[in-house]
Amino acid sequence: MVTNTAEFDKWINGPGKAFGAATDGMRAAFRAGTHVQVGNWIDARDAAFPANLHSWPGMVCGYYGGPMATNVWAHSDWRAFGGYKLPIWVGGMAGAAEGQQAVAQLEQLEVPPGCETVLDMETRKDRTYVQHFGEVLQAAGYRVLVYGSTSTVFLNPQLNGYAVADPTGVPHMYPHPGVRMTQYAFGQVFDSDVVKHWIAQDGFLWR
Repeated sequence: MVTNTAEFDKWINGPGKAFGAATDGMRAAFRAGTHVQVGNWIDARDAAFPANLHSWPGMVCGYYGGPMATNVWAHSDWRAFGGYKLPIWVGGMAGAAEGQQAVAQLEQLEVPPGCETVLDMETRKDRTYVQHFGEVLQAAGYRVLVYGSTSTVFLNPQLNGYAVADPTGVPHMYPHPGVRMTQYAFGQVFDSDVVKHWIAQDGFLWR
């Protein structure tokens, strides 16, 4: 996606034209340093390493744990970002046990119950793991979006919704029931996403 005003203007005059007059508000939000809203979606970025998002003023997504997590963000990493935050757990094999670990980590990070989290399943289908992991987090008051590719993610339980990888390069929400978030572009150091705005309005995002 974009990292500075020049790149943002380039996007606005290219793929962003599809959003018509809405781009005026998007440009103002970007330059004001607030979260960038694309139509009814919030523009977000996810990265393994928080340093790769250091100049991004909007919503961030990063790893808070999981056996396969490339890099777990420290408490101080999360605190460096003042906007919306979405913590991601990279799934392993022990659903209930990992769910307990995830709850402990969320509590340590001071993520309030009621907030959305993400369970990263990549291309894997494992209904039992997802169900057991989700039951533990939901019992503790947390919400869970199940992330994966379009070919497999919908074969897993929905829990509180789906986060779908569909890297077209253009902001969009994947058209399938239960989709709350779409990863629309892969990058070298971060990926770009959109999240349905009502999730923030209903108080389901950590800030």
